[in-house]
Amino acid sequence: MTNTQTLLPTATPTPAAALQSAGGTTAAVIAQSSSGPLAGTIIANRSQATARFFAEGQTYVVAPGLAQGLDLPRPSTVVNLFNCAADAVDDGTQCFWDPYLVQRDGLYEVYDSPVVGDQLALLLRQVGSPPSDQVWLQNRTSQPETVVFRGEAYEIPPTTVVEFPVATGVPAILYVRSCLTLGGQSVCEWAPKSLDAGNYYAMTEVSTPSAQSSSIVTTIDVRPVLLNESTAAAATTTAQTTAPATTAPTTTGLTTAAPTVQCRVLVPALNVRSGPGLQYAIVSKVRATGSEPPIVPVIARSPDNQWLVVSPSLTADGWINNNPSFIACLEDIASLPIVEPPAPPPTPTPLPMTEAPVIIAPPVADQPPATELPATELPATEQP
Repeated sequence: MTNTQTLLPTATPTPAAALQSAGGTTAAVIAQSSSGPLAGTIIANRSQATARFFAEGQTYVVAPGLAQGLDLPRPSTVVNLFNCAADAVDDGTQCFWDPYLVQRDGLYEVYDSPVVGDQLALLLRQVGSPPSDQVWLQNRTSQPETVVFRGEAYEIPPTTVVEFPVATGVPAILYVRSCLTLGGQSVCEWAPKSLDAGNYYAMTEVSTPSAQSSSIVTTIDVRPVLLNESTAAAATTTAQTTAPATTAPTTTGLTTAAPTVQCRVLVPALNVRSGPGLQYAIVSKVRATGSEPPIVPVIARSPDNQWLVVSPSLTADGWINNNPSFIACLEDIASLPIVEPPAPPPTPTPLPMTEAPVIIAPPVADQPPATELPATELPATEQP
């Protein structure tokens, strides 16, 4: 972007090799890659050796600290991991290929065997949630991103995961960029995002048209991809207490039996529409009823991920806008099925234009001058 202005708070970006938060607590870099945005099934090499694995007819070599995204054509597939360093000899005894079943859009890591001296060093597992005193943040955009945490700025390269220390039960505030681009010029400001301890988050770039013509708002969305047990249990409890108990089929053929993702509403009132777009009618609203923001269960997404289908337990055939300014989903929406939108409502036919009649106002009659009335006191029982 050109002619970009960054607003307060200002801080000097810290090199990724020396990320450090306020108070001298190290923010550790776990995974980093030099290629484009991470998507699909993500495999991060968190071992001390260069990893090699085979999937869907292609071999990947991933250096320590790097990550690789796989676009899997099926819901699940087998990834064959070479259990020794990539440059080791495949002798079929000490070093060989281990098969692992992975799911599409899942998150996995290559790690060292916990057995000291074990020659079968590399293993693959699904990533677990962070410790209760940390948050993990992964840059899944295609460029380095600068964030501000506790008054310090950190430049996070693409696909890098950074561990931030946080206090349990106290949401931490992370500042990310939010930019308005109009006529080749961009103005940016810092947008706050709330992080809860023990959760794994992903940063993605989201661009949406703004109210001004030919202008684009580009923001960094921070979405949870893994929740700790307490956060997930709280989200489930909130959803059960806020959603009605009735169920109804939808025109998309989806019911509450479909995979469900819980999304926190960030605005006082959220419109639920009959389809994925502003041209569809508003069929319901989600409103906050107390101090806690409401949780909305969603069961499907539009092909462009911009709209989500709410559970029929909330509203039948309802769609909500997946704008990060409106909602924050507590899990990765990539697990949701994609559904085609219903037919858009017909465009109303404009009425024929007719010439407006000319109305001539009658002359105003002379009015007598106003007479000032004497002031009187109100009775003691009345209030003005």
